[in-house]
Amino acid sequence: YILRQLLISCAFSLAGIVAAVRFRTTLEDTKDAVYVFLAIGVGLAAGSEALGVALALSVVFNVVNLVLWRYNFGNIYADQLHRTGGLGLGTAIAGPDTTRSAVGFGDRKVMLDLAPDSLDQVAQFQQRMRQYLHEESDEARERKRYLALLVYTRDPTVMEELVDPLLDHYALRWQLAEVVPGSDGCSALTYLIRLRQGVTETVLVDAIRDGDAEGPNVIEAAEIRSLRKLAKS
Repeated sequence: YILRQLLISCAFSLAGIVAAVRFRTTLEDTKDAVYVFLAIGVGLAAGSEALGVALALSVVFNVVNLVLWRYNFGNIYADQLHRTGGLGLGTAIAGPDTTRSAVGFGDRKVMLDLAPDSLDQVAQFQQRMRQYLHEESDEARERKRYLALLVYTRDPTVMEELVDPLLDHYALRWQLAEVVPGSDGCSALTYLIRLRQGVTETVLVDAIRDGDAEGPNVIEAAEIRSLRKLAKS
């Protein structure tokens, strides 16, 4: 009964505080507001000496947050190929187990149109990518840090002028591995990249998307795939 009353009191107090909260700066991510409100809730529970409630609230929130982060839930740029079906070029190169963690944007039809026609082509793509990885490093631990960035465009020259400076800024190492031509004039430029410490795949994808929207507007789609599985081979 006492615990229930404490929770009710916290709920009403939290509702009043939330109504009074004003952010002095615009939040870049709406999830940041959740962290602020969680801190308020934990603070209220701790201040009312309901330490068990504060601990349970904190633990549950962190567990849920880690699960959402692990599966990219709520990320509008997260690849949903496992729901829509189809074998895209990124899946062929990096493997089907990278689909859930892939990050990208753009026209999915373009991605699927450049998919290999046979399993032999899939094997050739993966073999060449393994070779690029081994040329970068002899240590498997270092190779696991590399990613495949695929950018789909009908104007590779202009696209490179946009993407290359971004890779210089966000990537520790990178190289244009190969260009995969398509039948409708669209090509996929495949980069082998290793991001700088603190830079995430989403940050790079956002930078490419925003840069193209503000400039040449030549990118049909883009995606980043992990190469951890190939690095182990």
